[in-house]
Amino acid sequence: LSGQWEITDGNNDEGAIKSTGGGENRSRANVSLGYGIYEYDLKMDWGGIDDGNIFIQYKDENNYLEIALHCPGDTRDYIAQIYNGKSVVIAEADEGLTENTWYHIKIERKKDGTINVYINGNLHLSATDTLITQPGDIVLRTWFNANYDNICYNSSNNVIFSDNFDDCNAGGWTT
Repeated sequence: LSGQWEITDGNNDEGAIKSTGGGENRSRANVSLGYGIYEYDLKMDWGGIDDGNIFIQYKDENNYLEIALHCPGDTRDYIAQIYNGKSVVIAEADEGLTENTWYHIKIERKKDGTINVYINGNLHLSATDTLITQPGDIVLRTWFNANYDNICYNSSNNVIFSDNFDDCNAGGWTT
């Protein structure tokens, strides 16, 4: 994986992880997660070509789900299914974010294949995928500058994985 990341001020707390390199940046948590609820806070530092993506159920470069969120003036927000190396957009909407503002993102990944993406509690994207069924890692992916904080995954109301970066440490994430 790639890019430059640092610990910075968080969303009303001690720390967040921030991409600082130009171009594409990725960070991966090797956690083997599948169906459940993924939640995190996201802030873009400036508009234009910024995006703040998260890959879920990431097995490898050829198999995962991508949730891509953008600032206005960029491309549309979308959910893409990457299966056996082929990328298919399965839902899209107008951009839902503005720069320099923290947003709470919630992704519901249900066993029936439903994927719902909420921004600050409002449904923003919805799709169905029945091809990506295996558990996988979480990958944070950004183009230029984005901040991620309070990353959490739970299944059946049990928190399985979380990191709020308040310890000013990105241990467990690889670049």
